[in-house]
Amino acid sequence: MTIKPVRQVTPPVSRIWLAGIGAAGIAAAANAGWLWLCVNVFNWKIEVPKMLNSATLVDASVLRVTVATAIAGLFATLGALLLAKLVIGPRIWFLVLGLAFGLSTIYSAINIIGADSADKFALSVMHVIATVLIVFPIAEALKIRDSDLHRADVRYHEHLESKNSNGDVAGINMTAAGAASTSSLYTNTDTTIQPTDTAIIPTEAPTPDASSGFDGGGFSDGGSSAS
Repeated sequence: MTIKPVRQVTPPVSRIWLAGIGAAGIAAAANAGWLWLCVNVFNWKIEVPKMLNSATLVDASVLRVTVATAIAGLFATLGALLLAKLVIGPRIWFLVLGLAFGLSTIYSAINIIGADSADKFALSVMHVIATVLIVFPIAEALKIRDSDLHRADVRYHEHLESKNSNGDVAGINMTAAGAASTSSLYTNTDTTIQPTDTAIIPTEAPTPDASSGFDGGGFSDGGSSAS
């Protein structure tokens, strides 16, 4: 497994998820409590759109408000995870985008068609509660801490060690391959031609013996005796 070099220090994914789930739960409980106060203490009739961008209003229930807040927290958590992977300094980006989106939802709550002023105020407060209790805890989870820096430093040194060990192994393999090729070269060049044991003996004509040559025929003696 190849370890990639550390390009930027990012917060752990588990911390972002825990912050997002916790923030969504707290915001949903807070909005449910605010709805209870509006209905049972202030005696307001709270109505919400039946669907997104719908002109039909229905009575706001605890379940509807809780589910809507939880969905907002889920989308905020996913956005934080995406920013943590794509940009440097995700905390600032998340604060800007999260607060901007929260303000836009407040504007949409104020401009609900067919709702009275108390209803618009109650829904605006719900959006403020959701924005504050979701955006700021997740943004805090995106903050780079000393433990994140330490973890990034450890990963960087692990990458260097892995790279150096891979380089050493490659150098050893190249050295072994070079030694093997050199040994093969010397083995081929050291092959010698063994001479054969057959000796070629030159033939020499027999040298006539002077005394035996002249004495062997007996012509000199015979001639002399004949004469």
